[in-house]
Amino acid sequence: MLSRRAFHGLLGTGLLGALAPRLLRAAPATAGEHKFLFIFVSGGWDPTWVFAPLFGRSGIDMDPTATMATVGGIPIVDAGSRPSVRRYFETYGNRSAILNGMEVRAVAHERCRRLLFTGKSQDIADDWPAILAGESSGYALPCVVLSGPSYTTQYTSSVVRVGESGQLSGLLDGSSLGSAEPPHQVPSSGTDAKIQAFLNQRIDQFATEAGRGQPQRYAMELQSSMEQIALVRASTGLDLSVGVSGIAPVSERIRPALNCLERGEARCAVIEHAGQFDVGWDTHSNISMQGVHFELLFQDLLAIVGELERRRGVGGGSLLEETTVVVCSEMGRTPRINSNGGKDHWTYTSALLIGAGLRSGVVGGYDDSLLGQPMDLDSGELFGGGTLISSENLGATLLAMAELDPAMGTGAPPIRALLA
Repeated sequence: MLSRRAFHGLLGTGLLGALAPRLLRAAPATAGEHKFLFIFVSGGWDPTWVFAPLFGRSGIDMDPTATMATVGGIPIVDAGSRPSVRRYFETYGNRSAILNGMEVRAVAHERCRRLLFTGKSQDIADDWPAILAGESSGYALPCVVLSGPSYTTQYTSSVVRVGESGQLSGLLDGSSLGSAEPPHQVPSSGTDAKIQAFLNQRIDQFATEAGRGQPQRYAMELQSSMEQIALVRASTGLDLSVGVSGIAPVSERIRPALNCLERGEARCAVIEHAGQFDVGWDTHSNISMQGVHFELLFQDLLAIVGELERRRGVGGGSLLEETTVVVCSEMGRTPRINSNGGKDHWTYTSALLIGAGLRSGVVGGYDDSLLGQPMDLDSGELFGGGTLISSENLGATLLAMAELDPAMGTGAPPIRALLA
């Protein structure tokens, strides 16, 4: 039977909640089970500031201070005001792949986020991190969300939010419950019988209606949640504290996720990058802020990828050899600058992938109007009869990396030109 502590554990953790391609060299073989770290750039980045050097196109306004350069074997947009971008590709270009010309088929932030992470605009699908985590077993915290979007339907019990200030740590050890203010204060021991009676009544109700619709799903979620709680309690010494407050670099806020991945307690982790001062990347005015945000993002990526390289994975090699980092934003920016000196929402965007399971280089591309170009999914070659890339293809590619059926998510084929 459930104890009061288990009951509050369920509630507290949320576990019961409802350019032509340049293909270079393959990344090292995966050691241990393939892990995934998602860094979500919130607000919509402009690929022409780093990933798409489309200079000389009359219909595309590029950064006038930048030039095209090939760094680490990858063509990029290079500028003296963004030294961390060049330094990143000098250091990790051979571990990185750029996907250009991906369409998200919408221009509203929330719909684009859902399309990016699930391939669907309706509230009927799990996101890629949830599927990857939910289709694995033995993890105490299969998918750890520090910040950013999360969408679940079938795999809700596999996803847990740590909290941007590490609230989960206090929930697990009981410290935050003991100091909670009314009406959220933990009941006294005299209410144990009432709580247990309530739980018994609910369990009996589910048992009576077992096999029918939503009650069956709730019963399965309850069982899965209890199994996850047992794994969490068995994890000793797992540090989920954030250790920073206020506005802090993502490379510092991400440490609880790295701890979980390193110890094999999680398969997936998600964190949001909101740019300088956490103002977001939605630059309808002052487009030069894209450069400021990109510099900060690549400072963080240098630190995060370096940390993954230094840490040991469960298979004995580096954690980077077991992990694919997916850096993406829900949309791109229009090709031309608007009357406010910014750029508006655009349905085509890019993604940066780093680490295990990848063939490094650039796949996909844009035309002279900043529209994505069709490509051959196997070779990566651009040609008119190819496939127009969408976020569904990205999701299918991640599932293929994890040796799962790519059709589980949306039925779209994976981009095999990206796979090592």
